Amino acid sequence: MFSTNMRVVSGGYTISSPDSLRHYLSNLTLGGFAKIGRDEDGDELLLPNAFEPAMPMELLEPAYASITGFYLDGTPFEQSRSRSRQTRRKYTLHVHAVLHGFLASGDGAVSLYSNNEDENPHYTCHEGLSMEGWELKNRIGIMKQRKLWSVSCQELDRLILERLFDLVRHDSDMVERIKAFWESRKTEEVDEAHVLKQQIKKAQDQIAHLDKLLTNPARPLSKTTEARYLTMLDDAEADLARLQRKQAEWQEVEEPQSIIPNFYYVLAHLPTEYKKLSVEGQKRMMRIVAKEVKLDMLSPHLFRLYIVWENGIAVRPDVALLWRGMTPNNSEAWTEEEDNMMRRYYPDKLQIEVMQALPRWAWNRILERGQVLKLRRDIVPSLNFNGPHPVNMYHRTMRYDDLTAAEQLVQGEEEKERIRYIVNRLAQQTMRGSVSAHLFLPLDSISYAGLGAALEDEAEKLYVSAFPCGAPHLAGSPRH
Repeated sequence: MFSTNMRVVSGGYTISSPDSLRHYLSNLTLGGFAKIGRDEDGDELLLPNAFEPAMPMELLEPAYASITGFYLDGTPFEQSRSRSRQTRRKYTLHVHAVLHGFLASGDGAVSLYSNNEDENPHYTCHEGLSMEGWELKNRIGIMKQRKLWSVSCQELDRLILERLFDLVRHDSDMVERIKAFWESRKTEEVDEAHVLKQQIKKAQDQIAHLDKLLTNPARPLSKTTEARYLTMLDDAEADLARLQRKQAEWQEVEEPQSIIPNFYYVLAHLPTEYKKLSVEGQKRMMRIVAKEVKLDMLSPHLFRLYIVWENGIAVRPDVALLWRGMTPNNSEAWTEEEDNMMRRYYPDKLQIEVMQALPRWAWNRILERGQVLKLRRDIVPSLNFNGPHPVNMYHRTMRYDDLTAAEQLVQGEEEKERIRYIVNRLAQQTMRGSVSAHLFLPLDSISYAGLGAALEDEAEKLYVSAFPCGAPHLAGSPRH
């Protein structure tokens, strides 16, 4: 769906003007480019190979150059061209974002946004579109979508990589265990491939035989016999398709060593060797060690991170709360109703009561509004409050909807009090523009090293089922 202005004519639609036609034929989205932002000069940045192109570049680039006056590498177009010259567009091949194309979210489609080629890229989530019962989540850059949230690539990558490095340091047997698994898989693959080949040949022979009986029988077939042959043919074709899918699945799985040279050495020394990999190598490494990375927004500041590590890396998923240090949006306007709430609650109510009355405002914005309205806090400190600011228990960046979003994750007043404390600590330690995390499970709970001697066979360890959150753990391991 490449949008352009068109008008209704007899029998259909047509391009409205020569300008619309020039714009359409110079649209690099046709060649698989995605818009990822603008540089410091305001020029649009495009990421090539973001998705399958609708037009080969050998056809699109000459049209683009003829219309704009420049090829993609900046070389001027020497032949006659359109007098309507567009700004030369820049694009980058290597944005440093390890989770690009891998990070998922239940909130919508996640894409990459970069202000320039080298600095400040963000993972950005856009709300998906619904059309006739279908959810469209993978059309970023083509259809108009509403931005839901964005998180610094550098900050999120850092948090996940630090956790991975800790797992590698904690589990000294990880490399040998994964190597043993792949060695055993090679033997299984040879045997499996041989059996599959035989079964596929048998299914193909049966299909050919049934086809011959139906199309060139030695004598006319009765309706009953023909129906029986047709049923057998359908079953044989279904078996063949199933076997071929299974064969393709075996062939698609590549040994890590073939994807990243010296993979096992790199994994054993990951904290030092990882940064030596190329940007593409770092992305490949992340896809080898993790099955899924998902980030969901709970409130404007609070997110839930869910990581499913590959077999051999961890025995259960990692779950974490993330606090995003946002810059306050000073363009928002206070309503008359909110100002009345300020006059009613701000002078003598507890901080949590004021925040509850004004859930969309952070505490620092509430304090600023109090100064604008010339209001004064007259509340007397209580002996039950601790810290340098005894009246204000929660950090200045906290909003009431942050607290309620966190409370919905747990049950019971004791658990809610603890998670409020966790969220407040995250807010205290997070600088503007950065991200902090609280991982719910310690290393011993998710690492194979924490299993001790519970499992003897190294290869079998790779298939340990992950315990769901809240389920009983192995003896001696923490429950949360």
